[in-house]
Amino acid sequence: MSEEKKNRKTKSYSYILPMLMHAVPGLKASQGQLENVFIADENYPYLDSHIFLLYEFTGEMWFLEFEEMARTSSLHELTEDKDKLHVMMVFRVPEEYQESYKMFKKSQYSKMSEDYKVAIQKFHALHQDHAILDVLYRRENAYTSLEKKLNVEVPRDQEASSVINWEKETYSENMKVPDPMKMNWDLKT
Repeated sequence: MSEEKKNRKTKSYSYILPMLMHAVPGLKASQGQLENVFIADENYPYLDSHIFLLYEFTGEMWFLEFEEMARTSSLHELTEDKDKLHVMMVFRVPEEYQESYKMFKKSQYSKMSEDYKVAIQKFHALHQDHAILDVLYRRENAYTSLEKKLNVEVPRDQEASSVINWEKETYSENMKVPDPMKMNWDLKT
């Protein structure tokens, strides 16, 4: 994964994606094509307890098979082509993670369940001193990092990360890749 793509990842990618690790066959193997993860889509405001996985489409057989397998998940809600290069797969949040999902949406990362914190660590293969774990366990490293970023003192009774940015965590039409065949070519001379 390129550094540019890695830097564009949402918090949902880090904190929400692992909720689907046991529910979506082939999820871990498909991560190379996974562009991003969202907790909302402006076109589907009623899907407010869902996880939106945006994939870079490939016509390769392994990806087509993954799409078919993902659709067999009992949590699969819909699959939609977003543009010529991307497909969105939408899943309901597993019952056992509903509370952690709600805590994430409230930016209360440390209040996610202990079992789910362990699931995040396992899914992403995080080492014990990783920044995500610092946030989940409200470690001093997370506070000092946030203070440097914001240039303010952060009270230790608050969460150790910024609140989620709903604009970044919501898929919107402006994220689509324009279709080059439909571009307005102004060729006036």
